[in-house]
Amino acid sequence: MKHKFFSFALMALAMSFTFSACGDDAKDEKNDDDSGVVVPDGNDEKDDESGKKDDETDVNVADISSKEQKEVLEQTAMNLLDKINANDFKQLTDVVEYYKENIAYKRHYSYSSYSYEYTGVDTEAIEDWFETAVKACEGDMSNNVQKNLYIAANFKGRFVAGKTAWEYKGASDGLEFQFTDQNGKTCTLKIVASDIYKKVHFSGLDEKKWQWDENREVQRRYENSFGVPETVNVTFTQGSSTLVSAKVTTSLTISGTDVDLGKDSYEVTANVDVLGYKFVIEKVQYTQGQKAYVSMKVLKNSETLITLKAEANGKVQMAGDNVELRESGRVAINIDVLGKVQAIGEIKDLDKEINFCDAAKDAETENEIQTAVSNANDLLNVGLYYDGKSKRQAFVKWNYTSYRSRYGYEYYELEPAIYFNDDTSYSFGDYFDKTYFKKVIDKFNYLISDFEDLVD
Repeated sequence: MKHKFFSFALMALAMSFTFSACGDDAKDEKNDDDSGVVVPDGNDEKDDESGKKDDETDVNVADISSKEQKEVLEQTAMNLLDKINANDFKQLTDVVEYYKENIAYKRHYSYSSYSYEYTGVDTEAIEDWFETAVKACEGDMSNNVQKNLYIAANFKGRFVAGKTAWEYKGASDGLEFQFTDQNGKTCTLKIVASDIYKKVHFSGLDEKKWQWDENREVQRRYENSFGVPETVNVTFTQGSSTLVSAKVTTSLTISGTDVDLGKDSYEVTANVDVLGYKFVIEKVQYTQGQKAYVSMKVLKNSETLITLKAEANGKVQMAGDNVELRESGRVAINIDVLGKVQAIGEIKDLDKEINFCDAAKDAETENEIQTAVSNANDLLNVGLYYDGKSKRQAFVKWNYTSYRSRYGYEYYELEPAIYFNDDTSYSFGDYFDKTYFKKVIDKFNYLISDFEDLVD
């Protein structure tokens, strides 16, 4: 059976990233007070992330008209798209394309079958190694229970693609695959996980099998646990150039022997660099089934393009092996684009907001929808800011439109609207119209098309 090179790489990545990295419990007990999204209460002063007021001079910043803001939004979007180029990734996609066509599988036309046939470099050495690695993770059977522990230390080795087959080249400090590209350069994908790990067990991954034992059938249980490494490093190099690098670390606090998302806490950081584009996950935090938080940045050549912070409060509980979202609370977000445009906002209670929006959709009278929209807007606080200033220049609220059917029945439709300090307001459809923002839309579509052509 033939397997693709990247299938094995992804297998290793999945093992590493899904369970990547944990620190010791003593470190995990500290609470980071700096995590969280602070949202202004709707006045003209914007708190910073520490909760302190920004420079009061920002309050005196002049209002920007709705037309001027549309121009700023358009120009910022154009500037962002100008900084992203599909051709920046061509060096990587060329290597992947060469691998696919010359190593993973080759296509040739068979005149005997009158069709194209695909062959590739034989993967028997990888398959044999993988079976051995899996067996090394399997525990002894006792009382019809086998406890398996999958750890990265058992999945180490170096493989080189020859002309006809992958060849095992011996031990490595991680898992690596090496081949030669069309220019004779050595390309290497390498995944290295730290040997220090924490044992993690989730009963949902266990298996039960009925098997014959001599002349009777018995049910056996296979308990699958995973060793979570402290760090995972991934690199893909072409000759002396590093095209991709990533480092992921995770802090994990487990309340008992098994994973319980209602009680456990997790924290992940990651740095990914792909040909000068950097994806920095400063923190992904999940706390005892009550809060999730993420802070990340996207950079190109050290210039920050996008910054995102978001959090959600609620209540998650385990019901057997299933995860249930019992309650949704506050949801907040802070997005910054090129330091020019900031969108900061929150829904104070997501469950209630959904209920009020549902009531608006079901409203049969204008009084009913007005009440529902008013209640929904009381929980909504989303504003637009510019150049990092504390002056809120626009905010988002729900509005509604009434329609009358051909039979005289009146019905209502909920829609978001944007309001400005010059007392003008527009529905999203009217303000972000396809005519005014045609250049942005076209440029975005061209960019997507370029990426599709690049990986086609």
